[in-house]
Amino acid sequence: MFITIPRILSQPDHGSTVYQVCNAIALAYLASTTYWPRAAVAHVRAYGSALTAVNSALEDHQRRSNDGTLLAVWLFVVYEVNEAI
Repeated sequence: MFITIPRILSQPDHGSTVYQVCNAIALAYLASTTYWPRAAVAHVRAYGSALTAVNSALEDHQRRSNDGTLLAVWLFVVYEVNEAI
């Protein structure tokens, strides 16, 4: 698993599901560490876009079992569990 993750993260295009999830998580970190209002707004928008992308990928029969989609879901789960703690 830990060999596959860097491979997937090194090749995403900017519109991919995993890229959008990583972007949302990065903006969440930025918003929580800088307390910059624009970062918080950007995080909310990116988070919504990432959720939409994941939902769309999970509804698509071919993309639902794609490594990038599975990693995106896993990253969201890890992020949400961390936020709940």
